[in-house]
Amino acid sequence: MYLQAEQDKASKDHQIRNLNDEISHQDELINKLNKEKKALQEQGQKTAEDLQGTEDKVNHLNKVKSKLEQTLDELEDSLEREKKLRADVDKNKRKIESDLKLAQEAVADLEKNKKELEGNLGKKEKEIASLNAKLEEEQALVAKTQKTVKETQVSCMPFLS
Repeated sequence: MYLQAEQDKASKDHQIRNLNDEISHQDELINKLNKEKKALQEQGQKTAEDLQGTEDKVNHLNKVKSKLEQTLDELEDSLEREKKLRADVDKNKRKIESDLKLAQEAVADLEKNKKELEGNLGKKEKEIASLNAKLEEEQALVAKTQKTVKETQVSCMPFLS
């Protein structure tokens, strides 16, 4: 019985050693898992902080994008107004150029008419001068004829009385 008790004791000691080894091994695993848990928690915290930073950047970039889109809309509106204004200016320019061309043609016609009238005026003045000279000749002839008629009347008077 002693031998059996010794064997039981040895068996129990062996079981205790195995269980102590198992406990030691489990403690190492627990410590390792706790370290991994702590590392994962730190990594999760860092990831959460990174995520928050990224969300802040995204929000900031969305605000910048919104402002840029608003500026783009304003610039596009301004461009459309400029295009319309330029089209109006070009239209007015063409109209003014057309009006100017018509006015220049009218001035050219008026200058041509003026030259023709000046030529006609010169001819009429020469004609008037010629007619005045002829009139003076005719008046001189009439005066001479009247004088001759008076002289003839005076010389014929004695015969008539």
